[in-house]
Amino acid sequence: MPVADERRALALEVSGALVVRALLVLVVLGLGFRAVSDDDYARVVIAERWVASPALDPSGTSWLPLPFHVMGVAMAAFGRSLAVARVASVGFVLASQVALHVALLRTGLSRHARLFGLAAAALLPWSLFCSAATVPEAPTAGLVAAALLFSALPPGRADRATRLTAGALALAATLCRYEAWPAAVVVAISLAWLGRAERGADLRVLALAVGLGLAGALGWMVWNRWSHGSATHFLFRVARYKRMLAQGGPEIALSERLLAYPRLLVVHFPEALVAALLLVVRVPARLTAAARVVLVGLLGVGAFLVVGNVNDGAPTHHAERAWLGVVTAVVALGAGRATEGLVSRRAWGAVAVALGLAGALRFAATEAPGGGDADRSAQVARGLALRGAGPFAVAPCAYEHFALLAAYGRPEDVTVLPAEPKGSPCPRVVLP
Repeated sequence: MPVADERRALALEVSGALVVRALLVLVVLGLGFRAVSDDDYARVVIAERWVASPALDPSGTSWLPLPFHVMGVAMAAFGRSLAVARVASVGFVLASQVALHVALLRTGLSRHARLFGLAAAALLPWSLFCSAATVPEAPTAGLVAAALLFSALPPGRADRATRLTAGALALAATLCRYEAWPAAVVVAISLAWLGRAERGADLRVLALAVGLGLAGALGWMVWNRWSHGSATHFLFRVARYKRMLAQGGPEIALSERLLAYPRLLVVHFPEALVAALLLVVRVPARLTAAARVVLVGLLGVGAFLVVGNVNDGAPTHHAERAWLGVVTAVVALGAGRATEGLVSRRAWGAVAVALGLAGALRFAATEAPGGGDADRSAQVARGLALRGAGPFAVAPCAYEHFALLAAYGRPEDVTVLPAEPKGSPCPRVVLP
């Protein structure tokens, strides 16, 4: 096939996969899902404030900065609103999928295999939820998976561009979510190990790629040392918050802390365990470099989460989401390699139907976050109704006022009053 035709076919393949991913987001939103927790709306509020007053660290808390910059740039261009923030977040998801798509291509998977791998990863319930929300787990997952795969390209497939791409993707991921940090270490080790094995490797490019992969985590710790007086300020802040929430409750045993994340992996991501098994048994004599790297990434992220949980530094809300990045890599590669060789349309039709049904059943069987008492549709409606109003004050009960502020769009014009007693209608809006 001529080069121009190959590029046209690849462009159609990538754009088709993006359309399908966007349609999945619309389906999830059409079913009524809006947010994982109040953190979704708090993130939008922080990005809206960043538009009014840009800063290198938009939140000033433990939250990493890149997702706020992405949402903030979009809202600076198209206006501050919850809708623009959601579109920007979905756009970030789609951009990360392009990176993962190209990475699967460079690993040598056939077109059918890489599309199957992408679909299997996209249909994970938490991937569906996070892709439709304003949290950064889904784009981070794509970045982590792509970085791991790019770093695992053997000398015959790797070049300067792919090595630098692996480092840049790891850099972006580590500025979005903390569970990307151990994955970035795996990326750096993989780049150094495979790069040194190549005869005549450009060590300067290799060093730059490794440095990029580690720069996000190291840079964030330097920033915390300079701005907060401690390189690990973010860890102490999260631990302090978790201990505050746990006050008055039963003490969690060490064994429970150690087993919490392995249990979450088994319960919420059984597909990852199946895919990992497929990576091991597909070629019993020898694992491919990509399989080795994503499996080491799975173990590395798991160890990171277990240690963090023991020290109260792991995620607070829906902690299972922290597995999504490395699970995406394992599922995409494992599912893709398992279906390599299926060429008939009938076989692919059966596989596609089975995958869709399995994804739909898992999605339906997973309790959707953001429902019940966490539903903020009333607060969003109130915020939209107030968009034409001037400055006002709001008295919250807990964190439900963030949905109102995000929908209002100008949080710097709102004064947050002391919290109301529990049981009050919240948030209470006080107009001038």
